[in-house]
Order: sequence, then structure tokens, then C-alpha cells
Amino acid sequence: MEIKKKIWSIIEGNQAELIILKSTNEDKLDFEISFTNIGASIVNFKIQNKNGELLDILYKKDNPEDYFFNEDKSYMGSIVGRVASLVSFGHFEIKEDEINKEYKLSKNLFGVHHMHGGFFGLNRKIWNVTECNISDKNEANITFSIISKDNEEGYPGNLNISVNYQVKIFSNEKKLEFSYRILTKPDKTTIINIINHAYWNLNGIFNSIDEMEIKLNSKQYIKINYFKFIIQTLISKLRIKKYFKLFPIEIKNCNENGLNFENPMKFKDIFKIFGDLDTNFLLENYDNYEKPAELKLTDLIYVGFLSSKKSGLKMELYTTEPSITIFSGNNMKSFNKKCKKHFGVCLETMKPPNAINIPQFANWIKFKPNENYLHYTKFIFTIEK
Repeated sequence: MEIKKKIWSIIEGNQAELIILKSTNEDKLDFEISFTNIGASIVNFKIQNKNGELLDILYKKDNPEDYFFNEDKSYMGSIVGRVASLVSFGHFEIKEDEINKEYKLSKNLFGVHHMHGGFFGLNRKIWNVTECNISDKNEANITFSIISKDNEEGYPGNLNISVNYQVKIFSNEKKLEFSYRILTKPDKTTIINIINHAYWNLNGIFNSIDEMEIKLNSKQYIKINYFKFIIQTLISKLRIKKYFKLFPIEIKNCNENGLNFENPMKFKDIFKIFGDLDTNFLLENYDNYEKPAELKLTDLIYVGFLSSKKSGLKMELYTTEPSITIFSGNNMKSFNKKCKKHFGVCLETMKPPNAINIPQFANWIKFKPNENYLHYTKFIFTIEK
């Protein structure tokens, strides 16, 4: 494989870089993967399909400025946080020294809630490129770092965050491993739940995911009572009440709605019996979850896989996280003229949305001073004829 780095743009006086990693004639499997330091984002992901063709399987934006300003609110391919997804009413409390301390975050969703790290989250930062090399002919590492300062978007504590993307290829088989590792350590008690927000399609971009299959190591999901949530949001918007301590959720069994992920399911069948997906699924044995202090590959949680008969590609997932939010591209038609609903899927390995305001999950995203935060997710790509 080979690696190249070039200046992509100058944004608000900062140098935006594009890093391109691609296969050579010596490699068993053809691929091309690109990254940018804007939001530490994955920009491009092409891989060989069953016909030997290079297939584009990850959505990207048209130009570097689109990543930085994120006007379509897609967060496409970017690192999202400090806390991904929702913090209801932009509010949380942390108990320190037997005293509950209240924190108020920026409210970038309806002017009521905090979403995906706020107005100027990690996706809208120009990160430093701290590593960009091929350690041997079969492994490449690209690492980005950024400092998120105390009180940024309302979050307590300074964070020095690093994101490492690693690509491994194999000399004796058509297989590619792609992983990302997110590390930080706060200097104050705070909340952290950082993710990558890539949109995948193993059929190839600008195609429906209907015929793609998914298998998931989950028997339960978090159901939000959207009626109560909307009423609470309106009440808060009208300033009748500041916030609600209880967030309206239930933990439901998948089989109650006809979802049985023990066998692969086509997305079109999921849409018929369940509807669009913007759903957090709790992975098997989530109730025994403990925050990892260090990476032990033997302790990774098996998430499941995506597969496409059209391309022959299979993508297996492993993670340190206790749940995964699956978003089936329900609003993709607003991203690009070529995009339509259900043209991609986000696989957001994470702690559950709004965890800090749900008592049974709150400790999962709460980190004390000098406590290690580690999020690791690995994808294994293979070709099935």
C-alpha cells in the first residue's frame, strides 16, 4: 500500500489536509481510503467487489468546506462529540462530594436539546495530524489529535483527544481490517460519548440498502416515547418548564416487533415490520458492561455484520461499546441530489443516547479526572462469491 498527503483547502486560516491511502500492485485486495483533518473524518472508502471492480461504499461531501460548516447536518464520516446523539434539554447533573452540580450545554436542536456535541462540536474542528505512516507494507496508521477546552459548548474539563485510524491488509487472502480508536482523559469529572458518523452502503453509493442484509448481536432496543418527548419539547420551548428529569424511554425486546437478528434480515423486511431505523440496540450482555481502561482485543464485543449479494462484500463489526445506534438514512434526500431515502446506513457504536439522563446508563458516560476514555471499533471486510 502507499500513502499520500496534500493540502486540500484553507479554512478560516487553518490548513485542511487530505490523506489518501491506496493499494499497490503487490496487494491482494484493491482499495482506496481517504481521510481529512476536518473533523478527523473518513472522506472516501473504495474496496474491491466480487467482480474485481473498485466499489465506492462510503458517502462523502462535495468539498472540504462542506465538512467544516456541516450545513446539511449530516456529520458525514466525521468524529462526533463530545457527546454524540442527544442530551435532553441540554442539561445534566454530576454528583461530586455528595453535591449535585448542574451543567447546561448549548441547545442546537429546536433551541431545546443538545445534539452531537453542539454548534461547534468535534466535527467542526481542524484537527492536528500527528501520525501518517505505513509501519510495514501491510499496516497503515493515521492519527489526529485536538484539545477540547473546559466549558466548550458547556462541557466541564479539558480533553486532549486522539483518533487513530488503522488499516491492515493480508498477503495471503482478500481481507481488510479497518479500525478506529478514540482516546482521551479528562482533568475534571465530565461526560464523554464520542463516535464516528459514516454512512455505508455495501451495494455501492447512490443505491438503496433495501436488499442489503444485517445480522445483529442484540435482542433488545431502546424505544423512545416520541409523543411524550414532543410534548416535553414544546413545553420547554414555550418556557413553561425548564427541563424534565425523566426521559421517556422503554427497553423493549426485538422479537415483540418481529425483529429476529439471529439470522440475517434484509433492510426492506425491517422497514416493513418495524419502520425506519433511528434506533439504539443494546448489544448482548450489555448489563455486564464495564468501561474499558485499556484495549484488550480479546474483550471486544461482537456487533454483527452487513452483507451485500450484489457486491459480494461482507463487513463484520467488533467494538468496546455496549450498544449501537442504526440510522437508515431516512433524510438522505436532503444531503445530495443523487441521494434518496434509505441510500445508506450509519452504524454508530456508542453508549446509549442521552445516557447521562437515564439512571441505569449514566455511569457509562461519566468520567472522573484522569480516568481513561477508550472507544475502539473494528470492521473486517471480506468478499463472498
